[in-house]
Amino acid sequence: MQGKTFLKFAGISLALSCIVTLADPAAAQQNKARSAQQPAQQQPQKIPEPEKTFPTGSSWTLREVNTKRLDAGLEATLTIDSNNRGTGISGCNTWASPLIPVPGQRLAMGAIALTKKACAPAIMAFEQNFLLTLHSGPYWDIEGSDLIIKTPNTTLRFSRGY
Repeated sequence: MQGKTFLKFAGISLALSCIVTLADPAAAQQNKARSAQQPAQQQPQKIPEPEKTFPTGSSWTLREVNTKRLDAGLEATLTIDSNNRGTGISGCNTWASPLIPVPGQRLAMGAIALTKKACAPAIMAFEQNFLLTLHSGPYWDIEGSDLIIKTPNTTLRFSRGY
């Protein structure tokens, strides 16, 4: 019986509180102030997606630069071995460099060793841009069976194998 009495009393108290609030604008302001002081409900935090593992040991052939197919006769490749050594063809020359997948799905590249062949100026310019993109700390991702390497200005799309 005590429980029912308490419920009746609480109901009367709540009803009176509502009447007082409606009748007294100052009381309404106090209730708003009390509500504002209560901590806001926390929004559920978005669970971050697990970071992907770079496919070391796989060989990749460059297929597109900024969604444009590579010109016929132009070749660029990339492999990162289990010792974080990147190697490949950069258009004209072959290259090798420490190339380390780092947290945040980025690549960190060290000093580049490059053969010293000379090619047509357009191929040499392509080679310079390709290596600069790899050296600039780009993001990487896997989309389907493609490796994507991105900087703010350049997107390289590789296909598996060469």
